[in-house]
Amino acid sequence: MTPRHRDAIRRLSHDVPGLWHAPPTTAKDRQEIVRLLLERVTVDGQGESEQVAVTRPWAGGCKSAHRLIRPVGRYAQLSTYPVLLSRLDTLREAGLSFAQIAVARNRDGFAPPKRTQRFTGGMVVRLLSHRGLQGSRPRSMGESSGLQVHEYWLTDLARRLTMPCATLDKWQRLGWGHSRKVEVSGGRWAIWADDDA
Repeated sequence: MTPRHRDAIRRLSHDVPGLWHAPPTTAKDRQEIVRLLLERVTVDGQGESEQVAVTRPWAGGCKSAHRLIRPVGRYAQLSTYPVLLSRLDTLREAGLSFAQIAVARNRDGFAPPKRTQRFTGGMVVRLLSHRGLQGSRPRSMGESSGLQVHEYWLTDLARRLTMPCATLDKWQRLGWGHSRKVEVSGGRWAIWADDDA
């Protein structure tokens, strides 16, 4: 290697970004540069959550650390899941529609799982239904007239027991509890449950 070549290498070593972005630099050249500069890359996934810590020790003793977000398959895997549910309940109690809740979730920086970038009203509905909750009902369905002592509308009892409506509905259809059809528009099922429920 001639002294001229050594000087050129020294100059390039002081301007790695210039070397990296230079038109003659190929993808293979960039891989070689990374191999020379990085000692190793350590990736540490935080349990099953979307949080990933990446540590990179560089040649010469410097170290850089970054946090990345990886896609996960379920809401429960999100590190923000408890906060997400709490905020969701607060927004429901405030009377926001599903679409308005989705807008608020996106504005607050929450992201759903499965490589999806933004919440939609339909996603909010599905998230609530998985928890056994529903949105607010029309006024005619919210009235308790027609109920007797210790009776609840199926959806209200499911909320009180924090269980999916579908499960309670199945139990009612199988006769695993006391229920009766109430003569209201469309017909509704009243479920009996004492104070221990």
